[in-house]
This record gives sequence, C-alpha cells and structure tokens, in this order.
Amino acid sequence: MSMGMAMTLEPRATPRIAKSDMARLEGLGDNCELGFVLRRLGFEGGMLFRWAAIRPESVLATLRSDFKNLYEFENLVPQQAKMVRDLHYGTAWHTQMYSAYRDGKLTFEADTARRRTIHAREASKLGYLEAKLRHKFTHPNPVFVVKANIGIPEEVLEAIHYQIYRRATSSRFLLLEVQDDPARAGTVELLDRNRMRGYVRGFAPYERSEDGDDASWIAVLTQALAHNANAPDAAISTPSVSTPQGVLLPFPDGSGPDLLTPVTGDVRGGMPSRSGGNAWCRMVDEDTYRLHATGLNADATTLRWTGVHLPPNCLLTVQAMCAITESLPVRATLEIVGADGTILRNNHVFERVEEQRFSIAVPAHLPNPLSVSLCAEPLMPLQADERAVIDVDPIRAVPSNTSPR
Repeated sequence: MSMGMAMTLEPRATPRIAKSDMARLEGLGDNCELGFVLRRLGFEGGMLFRWAAIRPESVLATLRSDFKNLYEFENLVPQQAKMVRDLHYGTAWHTQMYSAYRDGKLTFEADTARRRTIHAREASKLGYLEAKLRHKFTHPNPVFVVKANIGIPEEVLEAIHYQIYRRATSSRFLLLEVQDDPARAGTVELLDRNRMRGYVRGFAPYERSEDGDDASWIAVLTQALAHNANAPDAAISTPSVSTPQGVLLPFPDGSGPDLLTPVTGDVRGGMPSRSGGNAWCRMVDEDTYRLHATGLNADATTLRWTGVHLPPNCLLTVQAMCAITESLPVRATLEIVGADGTILRNNHVFERVEEQRFSIAVPAHLPNPLSVSLCAEPLMPLQADERAVIDVDPIRAVPSNTSPR
C-alpha cells in the first residue's frame, strides 16, 4: 500500500521522458517536489524517499548507517496530522497513524495496538522500497537526484557521492544536484565523471511542493539521463519478493491498451480495463490501485480483466483496505466468468483502514479463458463531500493449498 500523498494534480508537464528512462531515477530528497514532477510525467514508480521530507544530512546519515533502524516504531512521533517523524534519522514520512491536537499538543489518535498494526504494514512497504533502492545501485547507469531549497553544503554532497560510489556496481552512475537559479534554468553542468549540477527557475515552497517548475525540471532531467545513456543494456528488475508462484492480474495504467505493441512477459493475467469511478482512480504506487466507489449497481466502479488464464484449483484473492479514515464502507464484489458461462462470485465489505482479504476458489473444471471483474460500490448513495475508497493490493491467483501472501 502507498504511504504517498493522496493527491491528484492536473497534468502540467509535457510527457517527454520515456518511462524506461525515468525508472533510472532515484530521488534522495529533500521533499516531494521531484515526485510531483514525475507524477505529472505519468511515472508512479516507487522510491524510498519520493514522498518523504528528508534533509540531505539525514540522507547521508541513513546511507552511512546502511538504513539500520529505519522507521522503527519506538522512534516515531507526530509531525503533522498525517505525518510522523523518525527521531533516529530526522526524516518525516506520510502515514496513516494520524495525529490531532489535544490540549495544545499533537497526539496520535489511535492507541498503541492499532498504531502497531498500521506501522507493520507501512514498515513492510518501506522495506520493499529500501530493497528497490539497494537494487538501483546495481543498475548500469542510475541517476540519483538530490536538492534542498536552502542549498546543500559541498561537504555533504561529497559524502553522499562517496556513499553512492561505494555501493554502485557501475562506474556510470550519476549524482544530480538541483539548484534554483533563474538565469541558468534548464541547464546543467558536469562537475566530474559522476556528478552533475542542474538548475531550475525556482523551487516550490515546502508547503506547496506540488508547484514545481516543470519545464526546467524536465530539461534538467532529460540532460542528466542523456549522460551515460548508452551504458550497456541491462533490464532493471524488481527486487525479488517472497510471494508464491501464481498469476498476477495487472492493473490498468490509465493510458488504455496499445494494440499495436506486442505484449511481453506473463500474459495469463489478461487485459485490464476500468469502467466507472472518477479521475482519482489510479495507481498510487507501483503495486497499489486506488478505487473510488462512486455509484451503485450499474454505476459501480469496476476493474475488469479479459482473456485471463488461471491454473486449476487455485485461489484468486483480493486484499485491500479503506484508503482513508473518513472513507465510508465499500462493498467489493469479485466475479469470475468461465468460457462456458459458469459464474463464480464473492464479496466483502471494507470498513476500516486495515488490510482484509477475500477469495474465490477456482475449480479444476472451469474452462479458460476467463473474464474477471472487481466491482466497488458504496453501501448507499454518496452525499456531497462523502468518499468511499479502497486501496487494492496486487491481485494474485496461487495454488489453493498456498497462502496468498
């Protein structure tokens, strides 16, 4: 699930950078500005610090300590209503361990047991993103991006560069420091083989990090990615995750299927699409889809997969949770239709910000190809300013004698 900001912005950036190139990027702070620029470019790839508030000195301390004790429960204190600060490194993270002022003091709303449940899930996600960052060090030509509105001391930059250097397996890595300078906006300068400085017209204020100077950012990132772009080809793969073998149903990416491009990889999960809902239905992280349930019955928000091929005697499982505490309950209905017209159906009502799951057992005799749908609807019509929304984890079919997670 995502710890990222539950915020959608109108696309202002011109999508001129290939997603395969953006996958080479890794943001190292100091706030969400780069993350929003990449979102407007259509890139939602998860990064450890993409949505964190972290000073360069904290980045350095984290690297020097090799991420030890990152996001430990005992080190977290309220920072804002929906953020916590890790006292060990000083990093502020978005969280669902919400806080509110009581007697003039910012205090957690939930009790310790509830917070531990939320923390376990968030720590697991950060562990995954940490593994992705470690894997990025093995990429043939990664670009690490760092900035701070007030500037970064040279000795801190040098130390961060050294920490990357000692981990990177390729000599073609690049540390890109971004500064604000209207006179040089959109330009870069190569400081040495592995260090580059780029300039934007101005940084977004910390309280409005979504207001980045897209044109300058795009120009700088394009030039940084072009440096060492001809490194030996190597696919950047996702770190291995200890999940059972099975079939993964892909989420729609919002752009619609490209019928002229050959489909590669495991195609057993079928072709995904979405009907109903609104513009807020989207990927909120690399592996999580946010479904806003906006209507009932025929107007329900529906994810649909066609041409699905599942193994016999498997268990197709949906794991999800209400995305926000103020969400109204959401009824989710999972339906599988076999090639012979046989219909299997199950449903579950999600009522809390707590992961829950439900499944359908797929019998051996159900003939492929299948049509699979996940339908989300509120229990009653929504009133103005009401929301019913769930975050859905990757939907997998695994052998019925295997745990789905």
